[in-house]
Order: sequence, then C-alpha cells, then structure tokens
Amino acid sequence: FNIINFNTDINTYKDTLVKFDNDTKQSAITFIDDLKAIGGTNINDSLISAISLFGGTDEKPKIIIFLTDGLPTAGETEIKNILNNIKNANSKKVRIFSFGVGFDVNTHLLDKLADSNKAVSEYIKTEEDMEIKISSFYSKISNPVLSDLKLDFVKIEAKDIYPKNLPDLFYGSQLLIIGKYKNTGHSMIKITGKSGGNEVKIIH
Repeated sequence: FNIINFNTDINTYKDTLVKFDNDTKQSAITFIDDLKAIGGTNINDSLISAISLFGGTDEKPKIIIFLTDGLPTAGETEIKNILNNIKNANSKKVRIFSFGVGFDVNTHLLDKLADSNKAVSEYIKTEEDMEIKISSFYSKISNPVLSDLKLDFVKIEAKDIYPKNLPDLFYGSQLLIIGKYKNTGHSMIKITGKSGGNEVKIIH
C-alpha cells in the first residue's frame, strides 16, 4: 500500500508500495496526522502518480481509493483532459474507486473516473458519519466476486449498452446494465469473468 497527499503539489508516504504490517501502519498514521489542508487540488497529477506505483504483470488486483473534497484547481483542470490523461497512463488496468466528500466535488469527473476504470464511486454528505461510510465502502470493495466481466447475448443484437466497461462485481452489491436490442424470442445470455484468478462462466 501507499498514501498520496495532494494539494498543489504531490507528497507520498513512501517512494514505492510497501507491505502492510504494524510498523508501516503506525508510520502511515503518523504521516496522515501530520497532513495540513493547504494549496489547491491537483487531481490529475495525484492519480498519475498513484498509477505509476504499480508494476509487474501479476494477476493481483490493483486498486486506488481516491478520496477528495474538492474540484480540480491545480495542474490540469479540464475534466476532458484529466480523463484522457488517466486513460493513457493506466495501461496496468488499475481500478480507481472514487470517494467524494461534501458538496463541492465534481460528481461528473468522479463518476467518469470510476466508470472508465471498472470501479464505482461513492459520496458522503457533510452531516453523515464518514467513518461508517468509508468502512462500509472498503468492506464492499475488498470482497470482489467477479472481475473482468464480459456479457454476451447469443441470439439478439444488443447496442448502446451502459455501462460500456463493466465494473467488477463485489459481495453485497448488484450490477445494473441497460441498453437496446433487436430480434425477439428467447436468447441465451453468457457472463464470463474471473474469480480468484480462475475463469468463471455463467449461462442463463
């Protein structure tokens, strides 16, 4: 794991990903306790820095939990450019889960970030209990049921499917898919994905 603090500049807890144990846990808490809310909000560079931490070609899930309470005000601020920059940087297919706090977040940006990187977004209002909401959010994303989902309609022609990039399916959650189709009658629907590194196929 690692932690990235971002305002106008980017500041990381460690230079690389580190193993989670009692020592790194305590030093990470100290790092967080020393954080100060200053400067702007450099969303573009913080996410690119986070993506760059992941290396190798292993099959382990690669996850970023992106927490923010503001709008992009430093570095690249154009939403279209930020999304395009992240797309180009994310060759390792890191899942980016967005967590917006308060009323000043750009929900369009956070939803697009999550949607285009096979993840989900969550929001918390200022009067809500942040600890409960974040704990619930983490419990959900830490229990993936199926990843790399693909949906195939055997006898019907489907189009305008949303979401276009299917996110992973997590324990206790559901995936709603909408779209249009041609042809009528009964059709087999095939879902394929991965669970624990193994291929899974569901036919209905």
